[in-house]
Amino acid sequence: MALPAKIGIPTLAGACYTYLVDDAFWIRLALEEAALAILHDDVPVGAIAVLDGRVIGRGHNRREADRDPTAHAEIIALREASRAVNHWRLDGVTLYCTLEPCAMCAGAMILARWWQHYGLTQPPTPEPSCDSRSGCAGRGIIGVAG
Repeated sequence: MALPAKIGIPTLAGACYTYLVDDAFWIRLALEEAALAILHDDVPVGAIAVLDGRVIGRGHNRREADRDPTAHAEIIALREASRAVNHWRLDGVTLYCTLEPCAMCAGAMILARWWQHYGLTQPPTPEPSCDSRSGCAGRGIIGVAG
């Protein structure tokens, strides 16, 4: 588990409030990003890439909007993060995602040398389930996985 980061937020009066930012904070941002996918009738998945306490990439599923089978939240966040650090290797970057990655996204994360991944997983089901929009997923545990 990553240590909480401190973020100072200046106000108009010149004061500065300090917030402790932990994994739950970043997961909430990923959930907000996932809500954007619903606007274009896509599966609501969001991802946030964080380096040194700041967001360097974010994405939500855009497969329907872009007519692109690779437009997954993690891939979009990975591309933005790569542009932000100006390199394909994402050493030290943590990804927060609202769903465990598919095989394509997991492979891309390995190739990018992604540092850490935290995500929400599917609720456990008696049998692995398949559906036409999200594919086949096995059992999982609800919560943050590292």
